[in-house]
Amino acid sequence: MNFFHKLLSGMVAATVLCGMSGCRRHGGTPQEPQAYVTFAQMQKRIFQKHLPAKGIVHPIDSAIISAQTEGMLVNMNIVEGDYAKDGDALFCTDRSNLEALVSIRKDEVEILEAVLERAKIKAETAELTFRQLERDYERERKLREANVNSQASFEAVETASRKAALDITDSKVDIVNAQARLQKARSNLDTALRDLEHTLYKAPYDCVVTERFVNPNEYVTPGQKILKIENHDRLQVICHIEGTHYDEVAVGRTRAEIFVNGQSVCSGIVTFKAPSIEPESQTFKLKIAIPKNTSITCGSPCDVKLILLEKEAWGVPGSALQTIDDHHAMAFVAQEDGTAQSVQVVTGIVDDDFTEVLNYQELKGFVFVTSGQEGLEDGMTIGVRQ
Repeated sequence: MNFFHKLLSGMVAATVLCGMSGCRRHGGTPQEPQAYVTFAQMQKRIFQKHLPAKGIVHPIDSAIISAQTEGMLVNMNIVEGDYAKDGDALFCTDRSNLEALVSIRKDEVEILEAVLERAKIKAETAELTFRQLERDYERERKLREANVNSQASFEAVETASRKAALDITDSKVDIVNAQARLQKARSNLDTALRDLEHTLYKAPYDCVVTERFVNPNEYVTPGQKILKIENHDRLQVICHIEGTHYDEVAVGRTRAEIFVNGQSVCSGIVTFKAPSIEPESQTFKLKIAIPKNTSITCGSPCDVKLILLEKEAWGVPGSALQTIDDHHAMAFVAQEDGTAQSVQVVTGIVDDDFTEVLNYQELKGFVFVTSGQEGLEDGMTIGVRQ
């Protein structure tokens, strides 16, 4: 039997004897208790340092989809509250004008490809002609030096050779111009194809339509809002915390419990902490991911209990302590002779109705008075409160 049970057994027996026959203060008879109290031993348990906060449930994925091309809004059968799967068509803008433009752009590309090919053939022909005339020029020059041919014949070949050289230069310029025009035409075709593709708007992820800004068959322009969508399968709680706790919160490590209407609905991990504290409010934003399939409504308020620190330690019920300051308290313990003695307790985490005892090595084995301390002083005899 440990000290705690021995002490309680002795006190209970003493209390019963005093009640049956009366107690005296001498002659070896147990002394009548001057105060009746309840007791508790220190317990080893998990302590958590909590920080309460208020939060709002938000979707992780949300977007406002705007028109990227102008035209009549067609094929929009979706309304507020409808669900769409990733890749489902949401709406479409009129494609007829853009389809015609794509056809024109394709024709332009085909024409300019032919122009470029013709310029290349022309350049090859000019090169062959120039080489032939270069040979003719060399032959005529030698004949002229030997006075075999006439000056007029030599000059005609010389002029033709120079013209062939210019034709080569011109053909190369034509190739460069044709290439530039073709590149521009291909770019125009890419733009037209992209605009045509942008007339069909698909869901980027599983979502629900929460708002529709325009009606079917309305004419829309680029940038005009069409739908607001949210993914309710991926939710998070966003809350603002006092800046004094900034260094106590760690992304990926700090846990939190989420409560709605006083009931715990889930626990999550901090996924985002603002890079700085807002100067005006002296708070910082936190985001906490909510596990999938949690029964919670997007947009609803909730209570958040951030677990800043968690550890195993010794503690006593808070009712045993009389606070001195933030880190110290006074308590009464029962001694083996049945009298009370006051002790100082160095306190740590306060978790619900238990307080961590940091100097537990000094107080190990003591039995703490948890009620009946009013008017209790050192040396007073104590009994068990029935």
